[in-house]
Amino acid sequence: MSRYGEEFLIPITATSFEVPLQKGGKRSDTSSVQIYVKMALSEKDDVSSAIAALNGFIKKARVSGRTEIESQGEVGLSLVNPEKYRYNIIAKISEDAKHLRASIATECKVEVSGLASRVSWQRSDVSELTLYIPYKIQLTGCQ
Repeated sequence: MSRYGEEFLIPITATSFEVPLQKGGKRSDTSSVQIYVKMALSEKDDVSSAIAALNGFIKKARVSGRTEIESQGEVGLSLVNPEKYRYNIIAKISEDAKHLRASIATECKVEVSGLASRVSWQRSDVSELTLYIPYKIQLTGCQ
């Protein structure tokens, strides 16, 4: 994939491989383009091997003239349709609220807010994302 403007990615395929070049670079007579590689991974895939294969591809790529290929930044993870995990996450939040109520005081009323928020995630390892819904629990009516 190649970045177009600041927000859009354009798929690069065997039949559609032209990318818009941007002025600039190390010399005034050069152009550049940023290409992002997106790979589908499953739980069974070895992420370290996939990263090594990608870096090997970059090192082995044939270039012409003054062409250079440089990898930049770290590997990033993304998730397709994180909302499909919404009710699994809400079930875990519900378990947490029940456990809190049982641990502190059974006569307390437990109020959970924030469940209408979107599913969020953060990278917790090179090959792992932590999914969550930002929420708050409030105990009321405790004696």
